[in-house]
Amino acid sequence: MKLWPFVLLVACGDDGGVRPLPDAPSGQITITARQGKAPLAGATAYVQSPTSALVATVVTDASGTATADGVVAGSSVTLVADEGSILTVLDVQPNDELVFARRAIGGTLISVQVPASNQATLRHYVVQTTCGGGQFVGTTSGSFYVQDCTTADVVVDVQNAAGDSLEFAYALDQSVAGSLDLSALVYTPTTVQPFDTASVPASWHDLHLYRSLWTAKGPLYECDGFGSVLRCPTVPGASILDRVTAYDDTVWHESYFPATSAAPSIDFAGLPIETVPQEPIIDLATSSVRWTGGAGANIAQITLTEAKTRWTVYGAAPSDGQFRLPRLPDALASFSADATVGLILLDIVGGYPTVRQRVFEIDTPSWATVTGDRVITAAYVGGF
Repeated sequence: MKLWPFVLLVACGDDGGVRPLPDAPSGQITITARQGKAPLAGATAYVQSPTSALVATVVTDASGTATADGVVAGSSVTLVADEGSILTVLDVQPNDELVFARRAIGGTLISVQVPASNQATLRHYVVQTTCGGGQFVGTTSGSFYVQDCTTADVVVDVQNAAGDSLEFAYALDQSVAGSLDLSALVYTPTTVQPFDTASVPASWHDLHLYRSLWTAKGPLYECDGFGSVLRCPTVPGASILDRVTAYDDTVWHESYFPATSAAPSIDFAGLPIETVPQEPIIDLATSSVRWTGGAGANIAQITLTEAKTRWTVYGAAPSDGQFRLPRLPDALASFSADATVGLILLDIVGGYPTVRQRVFEIDTPSWATVTGDRVITAAYVGGF
């Protein structure tokens, strides 16, 4: 069963014969596809009008790029990089430069040496770089894979059996060509950092705290918080991003906050995203996915999964809980009402227009580091 197209009014045609109206302005868009940082050639992109009419079908070249002309405001672009994976961006505008990035596959295996620790309760060394990492138990050497880098920033975290950080060391801009010798580093004792929360919704449970470090090369390290404290390495010049996760009856909540001090106090009063009290459902009559709740969100991600095909769609979150989908081109698989529906709602500074062109490249915590302000996420995951 196919999803039926929805109908929108478009700014073209005439006013009933009184006088002609100008066509809607159109332009060219650029589409870039990547596998990690490498260009992805041979990916097919379908460009559709606001009424789901097929405007162009283009294929990325050896540089991972393709262009399409005649694109009007409110169009959509659907990228198919391999069988079973379909990605759609809504509200495409003339002159957009859309980026679709997939995770890199594999990587380069490197050998790593870390300094020995004298901590009596030491259980393992966690070694994390901005392009890969690993864990060494009972040894100061080992190997792991790195992806898409020749140099990286590095943290070595000495932990006990409970996963508490005891001491750490770091090094910036290290070559990862074949091996990484960190044996000359000197460990620094880890300090305990208070982490306070206030006005946590009564329905939330299993609250968990995290702190992550970001450098100019990207995400470097994330440590867990237990109780109301964090035991985390510190890296001068690194950005700090705090994260709180929780469950309620139907929703997984994540809240990201760029830290303004070493001892943050996060007040959850007035956060904009509400609970989604029921499973989102496909409405074939309107070619949409609908739900109730989540009135504070400004971005929605819908994922439909059926058999071996997965379709992910990003767009502006509607105020009425009716997320209208384009009709997929006839060359692609259709979805029926019994498809599994996933829903992620977000509230970020600037809303969907600020991330539309790179929504399949930048993950949620990256948005928080880019905007410099909080990002609130709620994901329907089927209940608990």
